[in-house]
Amino acid sequence: MGGSSAAITCFGLSPCPQGAGSYGVEYTAAGTNLPGYRTGAATWTAPDGRFWMYGGDGFDSTGATALLDDLWVFDPGAGAHGSWTWMGGHSTAPPIRAGNWGTQYQPDPANSPGSRQASGTWVDSQGRFWLIGGYGPDSAGTMGLLNDLWVFDPALGTHGEWTWMAGSKTIPRCTYCGVAGVYGTKGQFAPANTPGSRSVPITWSDTRGRMWLFSGTGFDSTGNWVDVQDLWVFDPAQGSHGEWAWMGGPNVGVAWNTPGVTGTKFDFAPDNIPSYRQAPIHWQDQNGHLWLFGGAGSDSTGTSGALNELWTFDPESGSNGEWAWMGGDSTFTYFGRYSYFPGQRGVYGPLYQFGDSFVPGGRGFANHWVDSKHRLWLLGGSGVARWGLHNLLNDLWVFDPALGAHGRWAWMGGSDTLYCPTWPCIGRPGVYGTKYVFDRANSPGAREEGQTWTDKNGNLWLFSSFGFDSIGTYGAMNDMWEFRFFTPQTITFSAPPSPVTYGRPPITLSASSSSHLPVTFSLVSGPGQLSGPGNATLTITGAGTIVVRATQPGDAIFGPAPNVQRSILVNNPPSTVSTRKSMAKTL
Repeated sequence: MGGSSAAITCFGLSPCPQGAGSYGVEYTAAGTNLPGYRTGAATWTAPDGRFWMYGGDGFDSTGATALLDDLWVFDPGAGAHGSWTWMGGHSTAPPIRAGNWGTQYQPDPANSPGSRQASGTWVDSQGRFWLIGGYGPDSAGTMGLLNDLWVFDPALGTHGEWTWMAGSKTIPRCTYCGVAGVYGTKGQFAPANTPGSRSVPITWSDTRGRMWLFSGTGFDSTGNWVDVQDLWVFDPAQGSHGEWAWMGGPNVGVAWNTPGVTGTKFDFAPDNIPSYRQAPIHWQDQNGHLWLFGGAGSDSTGTSGALNELWTFDPESGSNGEWAWMGGDSTFTYFGRYSYFPGQRGVYGPLYQFGDSFVPGGRGFANHWVDSKHRLWLLGGSGVARWGLHNLLNDLWVFDPALGAHGRWAWMGGSDTLYCPTWPCIGRPGVYGTKYVFDRANSPGAREEGQTWTDKNGNLWLFSSFGFDSIGTYGAMNDMWEFRFFTPQTITFSAPPSPVTYGRPPITLSASSSSHLPVTFSLVSGPGQLSGPGNATLTITGAGTIVVRATQPGDAIFGPAPNVQRSILVNNPPSTVSTRKSMAKTL
């Protein structure tokens, strides 16, 4: 849907004109506008269906590499194929671009969080965007981890305004800089409570409008820069401007190899907790429950690697909410090859089929979305494919929490193996097809850390990432993709006559699809030949069992139908000798 199918190969050099963004005129949409490649940006979908993106680490309008403070919006309904608009911040980025905090609780068009990446984010019921922490400069330009809380309201002023709501606008000057957390009493809100500075936290909202935060890399109650495993909630309705409460996990950091507590599968319990992990994927369902999958971390024995555990958190369970281990492996039973870490390999099953035993392999930094049915979609990431080799992946999965007793996975596209034209194997190249034309053969290349949105129709969008382009070159990408869902269809295949005798006239096969698209037949096995329109005429060439398959691959509206097979038993005709003996007895 936009950008280039070629990787940006000058990544790491500054300037890199190949990766420069095209900003256009501020507040003016244009089909030629395009943000530069970036990673770690804050993204959200507004109630009006537009996609917003703030900051990240990437390229500015000159191709310089820096932390960005630019604000963009993409309208998928503008023009023929959607368009970008630069909505604020700077089109050129010096190494340090401090923000403007303004007056706490007071929105102002001049306010800005400044350059940063890897923040925690939420969207509230009013369509406002909330942002906490990340890595960047404080108000004085000191670089480090931040713990400030912001809200952006697109309805304020002419083009939306930022408000600094909580946390500190300054951090200590030090080698590893950040602000210690103030935990207070577990389970109790207080104006002084605040999480410590951190990056890459896990964030979600519940049905009561509260905003939850779990884990990340940051500062604990003692002021040490550590891996944290704490759980927090922010309630905007508490006090005059909202308050934090520490809800679970330790208030001091944990070692990388600290195991989680899985407990009994599917059971919520107050002592259950996932291990600290980097780059998992997470989403919330319609009940306000958090779901958490994968990441790099420790299993229940303390062995570190690429996880494929699935967890859920119910904020209404117990006194402060409780975790339950819901799927995947709590210990490593397989160690991925050619990797710095062990990794659990995936169990793929047939394409498009849900199953209780199917599960993606362990991975981190996967691209993910939640559709209008509250299903999770997962694309690629850095992890382990079917046969255990570790690299960037391009497999597409969906998890439906409403299927079966505890939810089910299905492999929906991409490859279950790596690309091995030489050794070692690499991630698979993308198949781009024709720009703006949907095709089931199209597929993004293997990649990680993309910027993702779900539009108001439930379709999935992907912009920018790091991975493999159309010819297998590895680098930064600024391509944009849209994935649309297709209406399911089925095949009705009328049973052909069986058994039959060899030597009979050809059989005309009959099948139809619920979409009314044409059905094609293929010979799976047995003594026969197919011919004619759709291979619907079966000529028998000998005795035995013939197996014929009916297929319908779908089109731009309908998905592929599950194949249907029929068997035909073919007998030899009575022999001449047997016939003569029978006649002699009769005479």
